[in-house]
Amino acid sequence: MKFGCHAVLFADRIRTEPLSLLQELKETGFSGVEFGARFVPLEDRTAVMEAFQKTGLEIAAIHYMSLDWLSDPEKAIAGAVEEAKFLSAAGGKNLTMSFMAKPEDDLTVMAKNINQAAKAVKEYGVFLNYHNHNWEFQQNGACYRALCQYAPDLYFGFDLGWVRKGGFDPVAVLRENAGRVRYVHLRDPGDDLESRTFPDLGEGKTDLKGQLAVLKEILPEDGWVVVEYETGEPDAKRYQKAKRYLDTLLTK
Repeated sequence: MKFGCHAVLFADRIRTEPLSLLQELKETGFSGVEFGARFVPLEDRTAVMEAFQKTGLEIAAIHYMSLDWLSDPEKAIAGAVEEAKFLSAAGGKNLTMSFMAKPEDDLTVMAKNINQAAKAVKEYGVFLNYHNHNWEFQQNGACYRALCQYAPDLYFGFDLGWVRKGGFDPVAVLRENAGRVRYVHLRDPGDDLESRTFPDLGEGKTDLKGQLAVLKEILPEDGWVVVEYETGEPDAKRYQKAKRYLDTLLTK
């Protein structure tokens, strides 16, 4: 498995000064970087791709979000396909998606529409991974279970910190979905599971060593473990510290 970090911590620096940022992230020791499509639109990625090539970093994933899975599923699927075309040409494999649903939304129809996108992007050698927050695990995991049942071509890009904050056991969820996981986000929640923030790796209350042990079992060789910080000081040294901590866990 491979290890990466998320550029969301640095907001639009991935677009405005991509080479400088990726050079900083290269020094952390991570081999790949994930970035959000909302920060770098498709038509504005030339400089970003040049920066990836110059630094030798891989694209761990591109995070794509759509709110149209019920209102305009054709638009949502087309958007995923366009991202997949770009990702395939760039040598990446993981397209990550997320959305928000309302209590009255038909989760079954939504999941089936998402599955159509998952099938479509496979034609480009790309995997559609669902990135969760905590709400998918509320109401006894109603959304999560709908995706399990009605989107069989979808992979789960679990954010393991949010899984725990949603009241589910991350290790159990990983084992239940072995074969449908090739990419995860790693976080380290503390005792306050209602908080929207997370401590840095090693400062929370998570059995990260146990999670890594399971990930070593179930992730494919080209699977990714991505550390995501999205709040706090936008300093690459935080990711450098996280990489050192992970190395320590992996060698114990």
